[in-house]
Amino acid sequence: MDRHIPEFYHPSFDDAPSGRFHEVLLLDKSSELSWKDVLQLIPNFPRGWFELANLNCQDRIDFTCSYWLKKLPFHVKLNETLERFFTSLDDIAIFLIKKRPDAPFQAEMVYSIADNGGFYRGGFPATDMNVQTMKTSFPNILLPEDYTSFLQIHDGWWKTTDCTGLIGSDQIADTYGQFQNRFIDLLPITTTEGIPVDPKKLIPFYKSFGMPFYQCFWAEWYPENEMGNVYYSSDSNCISGPCNREAAAEMMSFPTFSEWLAFYLERVS
Repeated sequence: MDRHIPEFYHPSFDDAPSGRFHEVLLLDKSSELSWKDVLQLIPNFPRGWFELANLNCQDRIDFTCSYWLKKLPFHVKLNETLERFFTSLDDIAIFLIKKRPDAPFQAEMVYSIADNGGFYRGGFPATDMNVQTMKTSFPNILLPEDYTSFLQIHDGWWKTTDCTGLIGSDQIADTYGQFQNRFIDLLPITTTEGIPVDPKKLIPFYKSFGMPFYQCFWAEWYPENEMGNVYYSSDSNCISGPCNREAAAEMMSFPTFSEWLAFYLERVS
């Protein structure tokens, strides 16, 4: 397991980065927690996560890889990236965490990259109701299928110690409203080529850690029968414009959510 994971999940009462949790429990085969015990701590804990925690390490990795491939729509680049990503892992662990003494327990699934190569953290899967409620916030916009499918794997996805990352389904409507409020006193938003953009057509689904930079679905760009997504920089008040697939990573304009996810998984820092 990446050496930074125990450091990150170390319980402490101070305000240092290592002290972000009041209590931490690792759920695995050696844990004394029964299914009933876990439900008492977290009533909506997924049964599949409990069963996963009781497998050996390599089985956890193999099973989770198969589940991702089954759950997500087929995409050549993403599937190739997922094969490399899961091969690079040395563990998948599940932590039960309490941030304050009076806070409820939550849980995160942690994907550890071998040789201290970093880690990713995932929240609980979104339910069908979570996804449907999110969709009703955007009644005239069809959110991409690969995006909603990923939310049903992890409704929240963060790189290392990032506390923003992929925005959860229960937060995206509020984030959209906050994002729109940014433009009340700003000059009109444009693409990097100077073409005017209606900000209401931008739906942020990812926020950079500690910075007002977003990856957004753009409801005026449908390169492959699904909404493409672009990068918004508050520094320039611009979005990256449409581009061809070869320039996507450089321009941060991706024709599908799957291609953005492949990009995100290939870059750990």
